[in-house]
Amino acid sequence: MTLEEKMKAGMVFTEWRHTDPVDQALEQELFRQRQECKEKLFDYNNTRPTDVARKREIMDSILGSHGERFWMESPVHMSYGTNVHLGEGFYSNFNLSIVDDGEVWIGDHVMIGPNVTIAVTGHPMDAEIRLMGTHYSIPIHIGNNVWIGANTVILPGVNIGDNAVIGAGSVVTRDIPENAYVYFVHSYYLKAEDPGIVKAVTEYGTKIHASVEKDNIFACQFHPEKSSRWGLQILRNFLQTERGKI
Repeated sequence: MTLEEKMKAGMVFTEWRHTDPVDQALEQELFRQRQECKEKLFDYNNTRPTDVARKREIMDSILGSHGERFWMESPVHMSYGTNVHLGEGFYSNFNLSIVDDGEVWIGDHVMIGPNVTIAVTGHPMDAEIRLMGTHYSIPIHIGNNVWIGANTVILPGVNIGDNAVIGAGSVVTRDIPENAYVYFVHSYYLKAEDPGIVKAVTEYGTKIHASVEKDNIFACQFHPEKSSRWGLQILRNFLQTERGKI
């Protein structure tokens, strides 16, 4: 397979040291695109905030596509920019970082808090393979009317449904359905599978059961060194606090 085919298929690949002339040409083109994006983002991030027309002109030349109305607070960081597609009415606060080696699709009226990272790219877990400079990229899709809280990290291949709310400090590694309220820690989530019942299994194997009033998604922090009773008490406190807000 060619380098381009591997990249589009979400397979592990390296960007350098290819012998095929077609792959070598793509290596150079990808390097050129990354450098161009860095240059343009430097200009964007250092343009005076009152010079709205200039900032818009620069960002128009960076993004793959966007709606008529959008705003991105400086600084913004992207790998290519051309793989980022924004819907209508998009807003991001300070220090948004998008690792867009693959495509990132964001719907209409999405709000993103400060210090959020959206990364389509990951690296193999095996150290020997990772040291070869390998990585992979899987597209990310974010629906309409989504609110992503500060310091959230969204990892490769995640799909977030319409109207979802992602709580601050979340690390999202799995798909989020529409109309979900999510508070992630260590990629752990609780889902109301039956009316009034939440069933959850943490990555440490602790099983938790608790009652809720609506079929929404909740999550809370669990510590591997604590008992399941400790985790259940946190869950109960969380539900008691949040029940009246939903």
